[in-house]
Amino acid sequence: MGPPPSYAELAEAHNEKVARLRKIYARGVVEVRWTEGDERRFVQGDAEVWIRRPCTALRVSKLADVQLWLGSDADRYWLFDLVGDQRTLVTADHRTELAALGAGMISVRPLALLDLMGLTPLAERGDRPGWRGEDAGWVVSSPGAGGSMRLVFDPRTRLLKRIESVNGEGEVVLASTLRRYGSVSLPG
Repeated sequence: MGPPPSYAELAEAHNEKVARLRKIYARGVVEVRWTEGDERRFVQGDAEVWIRRPCTALRVSKLADVQLWLGSDADRYWLFDLVGDQRTLVTADHRTELAALGAGMISVRPLALLDLMGLTPLAERGDRPGWRGEDAGWVVSSPGAGGSMRLVFDPRTRLLKRIESVNGEGEVVLASTLRRYGSVSLPG
């Protein structure tokens, strides 16, 4: 494993990759789990993601039936929850406190999508990376587009393995695991 890299080394390498990915379209499968009151909710489906920073959009559908639409521009964000019989639309300013919106799915800022996909640049300065045994990687914290985030880097490749969006108490609100990296063609 060797000695831990400096925060600056991890941030510089990560930010260099992120800077090249300004406009993205991707498809895949996503699972979204959340709680509303005492009820646990779950949606799994085909996902399409559009990103042209600072704008983001995520559509989750199952058998061509749209379940969720999340999106944002530079100032506002929105969520269409089309799961079940009750249809919900939430819109808010990025500066709106999440607690003012209630709990459940609406407590997630769509800009957190950038964080969870590893597309948010790291702050210039940060604490020395610590070792996280359960993920076998170097962990750092940084402000994210959707709030505070904790990131775990692979010790060998120094690529992101896990990203956690955390609340003010340090509890994980959202998490993603990145497993299959691939090359992309970029103009120029």
